[in-house]
Amino acid sequence: MKRMVPRPLLLLPLAVLAFADARTDFAKARDTLLKSDFETLGIDERDRLFEHLCGFDALEAVRPVAEVVSHFGTFLSGIEGKIDTVQADLRKVSDRQSLSDEEINLRSTYERNLQRLEKTWRDAVASADLLSRLIGGWRQPGVIQSAISAFEKSPTWRVRFVLAGACAFWHRDLRDEKATQATLGVLKRLKTDTEPRVRAAVARALASFRREEALELLKLYLKDPDWRVRAAAVKSLKGNRSPEVVSALIEAMKGEQGRLVDDINGALKELTGESHGFADVWARWWEDVEHRLPDPEGKKPVEGGGGQDAVSREKDGNWFYGIETKSDRIIYIIDISGSMLAPVDPLKQKPVITGKRDSADDGPAPGKTRFEVAQNELRRAIGKLRPKSNFTMIFFCHSVMIWKPDLIRATPEAKKEALAAIDALRAAGATYTLGALREAFTIAGAIGSAARTGKDGPKADTIFLMSDGAPTDSKFDDAELMDPQIILSAVREWNKDLHVTIHTIAVDLPDNFFLRTLAAENGGQFVERKG
Repeated sequence: MKRMVPRPLLLLPLAVLAFADARTDFAKARDTLLKSDFETLGIDERDRLFEHLCGFDALEAVRPVAEVVSHFGTFLSGIEGKIDTVQADLRKVSDRQSLSDEEINLRSTYERNLQRLEKTWRDAVASADLLSRLIGGWRQPGVIQSAISAFEKSPTWRVRFVLAGACAFWHRDLRDEKATQATLGVLKRLKTDTEPRVRAAVARALASFRREEALELLKLYLKDPDWRVRAAAVKSLKGNRSPEVVSALIEAMKGEQGRLVDDINGALKELTGESHGFADVWARWWEDVEHRLPDPEGKKPVEGGGGQDAVSREKDGNWFYGIETKSDRIIYIIDISGSMLAPVDPLKQKPVITGKRDSADDGPAPGKTRFEVAQNELRRAIGKLRPKSNFTMIFFCHSVMIWKPDLIRATPEAKKEALAAIDALRAAGATYTLGALREAFTIAGAIGSAARTGKDGPKADTIFLMSDGAPTDSKFDDAELMDPQIILSAVREWNKDLHVTIHTIAVDLPDNFFLRTLAAENGGQFVERKG
């Protein structure tokens, strides 16, 4: 009679072989990645090596993985520095419509280099997200604890950034009290990290925790000096429907200005079904209902709550093409291509807006051509900017012209200078939308190094983009159409952490897919203006 071998013993050699194979793959990936400059590796090969590197769920993998992530962070910073340099060179030959043949050729070279660097950067950012997911796939308690110890002490902020992202996966997938305490513990320790992007990543990770400690951390982040961190905290809090969250958001709104007021108002609307607009009106309503959330079943949002106070303040926002924003940090991007010289029919000027149209808007501006209407709309918007507002303007055709490379306060002198710049505009050329948006996100602090981002986060939090044509490349003659998906993909990466709102205005466009999608994906409104 044959002796039966227990099934676990039969499987043991297979497990040993699998472990040995994983170790071999890990060692090869580690050696290759540590010696690599990353740019020569294709994204597929790089991500495959990352998968082999992080697929070895063992203690001996932790420190080498941390070294690779640090090395990769240095590579990313280097790409951002190169983008800064090429961007500066490009601006020197792109800030006017009339260029010499030599300048046109030079600009084309800079454009190609910049597009290559930006693709490298976008791919690298996607790989960094992959690293968070892969490391978040580790399951051995000892390995996770070792990773926490090694990663949170790293002097490279991107290593700590990846750790914060991994914590969200560990908490979500393990559903273990010890794992929860360990991940929540490291997020608590990272709450005062010197890099705001790490703190913002912590705020996003805390969204999945339904615990008092997580709620207290998010409430603390509502007071963070960096705008991005506060925005991430608001987004995480709106998934927690509780009276405590409503109270915290109303209190935070009292100290906010600009676009974050809109963010908090939107979060409160989701949580309560109400819409009151202003902090003191929200506070009075909250007192009236005795800090009790209404039954969400079948309840529709109540618009314009707050009675006379809300009505009296309906013009408190800044306006452009019928869209209101409470932001005080605005970039206006205006199409001045040759097609803007087409005549308009005043009878077709009534705009169609996705979202609520407020009576504070003065209606379409006059003008015989699309260009004249755009100039008048911009003149009106600049003239009515609130004194505390900060703004700049970008004009684009086949070139991109920046009025000011940073936002400036809307003083009477600045408004006068802006109006003179608007008067001096001339329409000609193609529709290089990608270049205009790239400059806007450079000003906002999304592209290149983080040097542009001050202690209060991105310099701009709202963009208005007006155009009458499909996006093209930067050629003056024989410009070629550009795939809108290229621009949408670039904006998704640029705006992933900044959360800049993009409002779009389409003037007599037969196909509004691009501008409608751009607004929808970036929290903005879309206006269709027939001409």
